[in-house]
Amino acid sequence: SPKLIEARGSIQAVFDNIKKHVKKLAEDDRFSFDAVNLILGKATGNTINTAFKAKIATLTEKGQIGTAGYYGCALNSLEKYKGKGIKFMDVTVDWLNRYETFMLKNDSSYTTIAMYLRALRTIMNDACKCGAIKESHYPFGKDKYVIKEGEGRELVLTLEEIGRIARFECTTPAYEKYRDLWMFSFLCNGANMVDICKIKYGDIDKNNNELSFYRSKTIRTAQRKIKVIVPILPPMGKIIEKWGNPDKDSKNHVFPFLPNEVSPVDEKRMVVTLTKHINKHIKKIAAQLELPDISTYWCRHSFVTVLMKARVPESYISEAVGHSTKTVTQGYFGRYTKEERL
Repeated sequence: SPKLIEARGSIQAVFDNIKKHVKKLAEDDRFSFDAVNLILGKATGNTINTAFKAKIATLTEKGQIGTAGYYGCALNSLEKYKGKGIKFMDVTVDWLNRYETFMLKNDSSYTTIAMYLRALRTIMNDACKCGAIKESHYPFGKDKYVIKEGEGRELVLTLEEIGRIARFECTTPAYEKYRDLWMFSFLCNGANMVDICKIKYGDIDKNNNELSFYRSKTIRTAQRKIKVIVPILPPMGKIIEKWGNPDKDSKNHVFPFLPNEVSPVDEKRMVVTLTKHINKHIKKIAAQLELPDISTYWCRHSFVTVLMKARVPESYISEAVGHSTKTVTQGYFGRYTKEERL
């Protein structure tokens, strides 16, 4: 029928358009799925917003739920500033300076501003690679807009303070469980909860009494894959015996918080729920001990700082926490106290 012929013609036209753009990107050695998404988005508005949504969709399909959420927060912030139709050509050095001012007036920290601008810079990089914008219009870099990195909050406890948490007399099994999991995170080289939840009995080397894992946060992006190796100290062994999965088959998780088969979305939800429970209880314990308003984030920063102040080489600390460079590790160092400086 004429309608069927017309529909087939439209489908073929779309396919030919995609094929043409993919071929051009491949010839220029600039192919990526993000670039293809950007080019296709260009035909429907050429906006920062559609490029962000395409990026978020790609990350979600890959199971990178946390990173997709980060890009979603950045997009929400940009839309609060300039709405839902931000054109690539609108984003200039002056535009970025005004966005920074807008964020500061809304009490955003330089750390948050830097995070959102790095997401925008990635989108602009993709746009530049695929020809959606000219290099001359690219607004980031030397003599243009330079992202200001925030110093971040001080998220560090002393070894004495951590000892007080470890010795705290818990009044209920729930307090004891979540306190122990917080302690396990600190002792496990400051591992975050998603990595702890994903450790399996097969990751434990019984001969050397060690466990090992790759960090979920960087396994997809890091060029150098660093396996974190952790000696299982006696307190860690006791926590595993107390709260661990009783079925120690090598395929089972050490802690029974995730099923063996779980979607990325459900995994994220389960880990977030567990982390909220830990933070709720550890904050109450800290308040009773007259310590700062701590959370699981403090475990990693405290672990790095304790080793640093013990004069452990930075190269070892970086390897212990799975950082690819010492520069990343230095961002976790807490400040020296007055007594330590003397």
